[in-house]
Amino acid sequence: MSWSTPAAQIFLGVVANVASLIVITVVALGLIHAVGTRRKRRLRAFFGSRRDGSAHIEVVVSNIQVRPGGTVGRHTGSYYGTTITEGEYRAATRLRAVFQPRTSITSKLFTALAGQLGLQGPDVVLRSDISVSPPYTKVNHPDAELELHTDATIREIAQAALAQPCTYVLIGGPVYNPLTAYVVQRQTGIRGTIQMVPRRAPDGTPTWCAVVCGEEDRPFERREDRAADGTPFYTELFYIQKIKNFGNCPAVFLCVGSTIAATSAAVEMLTSWPRLVAKFGLDDFSVLFQLETSDQAAFADPDHRPTRFNVRQLWPPDVM
Repeated sequence: MSWSTPAAQIFLGVVANVASLIVITVVALGLIHAVGTRRKRRLRAFFGSRRDGSAHIEVVVSNIQVRPGGTVGRHTGSYYGTTITEGEYRAATRLRAVFQPRTSITSKLFTALAGQLGLQGPDVVLRSDISVSPPYTKVNHPDAELELHTDATIREIAQAALAQPCTYVLIGGPVYNPLTAYVVQRQTGIRGTIQMVPRRAPDGTPTWCAVVCGEEDRPFERREDRAADGTPFYTELFYIQKIKNFGNCPAVFLCVGSTIAATSAAVEMLTSWPRLVAKFGLDDFSVLFQLETSDQAAFADPDHRPTRFNVRQLWPPDVM
């Protein structure tokens, strides 16, 4: 067969095009695999991993104990027991999605092709769960007198809950999350630690302010104002803190806000973890934000967010 004939030239052209396509595909898959693996390793390094290299992230939402008479329903009767807020749960599920492998058709196709070409290396193990924090109450029953655990018992409960060698993301402040209360208490006196402190507003209503350890002389206040049209407008506070090697835990993250919307914004910010890595690296950090919003809860719902909301960093002032 002569390679100079038109048929031979067409055949060689087809072979060359197929070979080029295979080479381009292999190179592209190699780059995608390298970028994806690096991202997973950075994710594991930021959130903390066990000694065997695997990572387990436990996302813990607040435990709100409802007493009889505190709920409204269609029928008579009254619910009592444990509840969680929709805002915290929505935020927790969005954060958990960060740890899940991509399941799009394109990613599945690339994974299958990479496996056939021998480019599918060992995957990084990232397991995550959502759980509810322990309660502050001993028994929550309509026929039982309300009795709270002592501080010593709360410490024991928190120590037992945090004894597992996994990373914890604690959502919600100390009011309804005893695990947050325990970690905050353990961090008291460490410069840069942020705490939400109850205060009284000028009109006497209870409110919150954020205090940074080492800078107690300038607390950050939350405010309630009204827009020109008379609608309420809130200036809320939230912070994220990372503490590495907390007991047996590779890391503990605190996502605390002055309202449900603010707490949800803290978790939302944590889902943008590459931004936090770029600013703080893999070390401990604490960062305080201000959330301006027209709704104290709607920020938690991405489909019904308020038309007016803005996030601004308050502390530290020299990053992000």
